[in-house]
Amino acid sequence: KDDMNDVLEKIIRAEALVVSGFPTFFSVNALTKTFIERMYPLKHNKMLTRGKLGIVVAGGFREPDVVADYLSFFFSWFKMELLGTLKIGGNAPCLSCGYGETCDYSNVTIMHGEGAQIKSEMFYSFENDEDSKQEALLLGQRLGAAL
Repeated sequence: KDDMNDVLEKIIRAEALVVSGFPTFFSVNALTKTFIERMYPLKHNKMLTRGKLGIVVAGGFREPDVVADYLSFFFSWFKMELLGTLKIGGNAPCLSCGYGETCDYSNVTIMHGEGAQIKSEMFYSFENDEDSKQEALLLGQRLGAAL
């Protein structure tokens, strides 16, 4: 038992949804996928999401296109109008797990080369991503105008 029924009621009342996810194992993360699957009662038989507006936010240190495609298909499948997609960066868990410089499978090594040392400039920060912040502003304005 959880609060998903309350969440579904809020979705029914909402005019728009912003759904985000990040890639794990070259697909959308499990929490986002579970959320989408648990929305099935809104689709089944009545399509209670038809005509709602939507925005996708796809983040991750690699493969954001896979997430963007997956979530775009979700909006289409639920008969919602996708207003746009924001793709943002992310951080490899290896940067903060404590073994990023020594693990044989580290993304630090894959992305920065053998012997790479973790440095602050390797970390993605949305707050410092002026292009993504501008795109988010434009998407927010587009959503506001559509509503």
